[in-house]
Amino acid sequence: MSKPRIASSHRGFTLIELLVVIAIIAVLIALLLPAVQSAREAARRAQCVNNLKQIALACHNYESSQGCFPMGNRYMDDTSYVGTACAGWFGHSAFGLILPFLESGAQYNAINFNFVANSGRNTTGYFTLVSGYLCPSDIPAPVYTTPWAQCSYGMSRGTQENIYENWAAASFPDPNAEQPKKCNAALGNGMFGAENSVKVQGVTDGTSNTTLFGEASRWIDDPSKGTNWYHFTAVFGTTNIGGYYTGDIRVETGAFTYPDINAPPDRTGQYINAVFCGCGTKNCIPSDWLDPTCLPAVRKLGQFAFRSLHPGGVNFAFADGSVKFVKSSINTQTLMALGTRSGGEVVSADSY
Repeated sequence: MSKPRIASSHRGFTLIELLVVIAIIAVLIALLLPAVQSAREAARRAQCVNNLKQIALACHNYESSQGCFPMGNRYMDDTSYVGTACAGWFGHSAFGLILPFLESGAQYNAINFNFVANSGRNTTGYFTLVSGYLCPSDIPAPVYTTPWAQCSYGMSRGTQENIYENWAAASFPDPNAEQPKKCNAALGNGMFGAENSVKVQGVTDGTSNTTLFGEASRWIDDPSKGTNWYHFTAVFGTTNIGGYYTGDIRVETGAFTYPDINAPPDRTGQYINAVFCGCGTKNCIPSDWLDPTCLPAVRKLGQFAFRSLHPGGVNFAFADGSVKFVKSSINTQTLMALGTRSGGEVVSADSY
């Protein structure tokens, strides 16, 4: 005999119950995503801190070997192979000089420092990307016909502009300039300058209060060619080669602590023109931008400023080898004080 069929007590979800479950899942995902993104950014920021730590240690190893920190960059001189004084710069930066202390000795040996950094003879040495020179939060730049490797960091050159303009009050060679035979090059008041080097004993403000390197990442809306390379220290106009903002001037391998941290790029050229050809009293000599009347415009020179894609500020390596996060809201005078090596300023650790 067959057994009677027993009715099942189970039933499916109703449409309303299903919608409620989907809504709960959506809320949970909405709560989880920011946490995941925050965790990823924390990991990227930790890697960036480590990169700067290694760069700072490499500089200290260089100092132990040579008795000074590496020079910021080389200029041309009146005996250079081009045959014409100040026809250009050799450009080799501190990033190239410290390669042997970053386990990149073979790459360093491929560089010929007797020729300009962007010479075809140096393609092999400077083509290779140094992983420690790239912040994981930075936007990777496309590789074009010029095979120079990207960099997310910049040397701290203080508050006195010494790349775009030299410090001469007269044309080359100015006998009153710091380096008249080196295109009137100047060291400046930061840790890095042209054709000269800083010794530890010269950092009288204290190595823990003086910035050594900082972030110089691309902007999130940067044109495809807006890239910081690590081999060649220069400031150059880019309007004629396309892909940049109107009147754009790019700083390579270094930045200053006079413009505001994370200042947006000057997309029209108005602030660049105001600083270098408008304000001040000495007709475009670099010290002009320290004139108080120039400060509002200088603070907006994003191309000359330290910047990052980390929320709220920038990682800096200090001259004692430590790495600290400096907020974008830092007081201008405090930021300037951190950039100088011997300005005599007193900086409190809780001021940044």
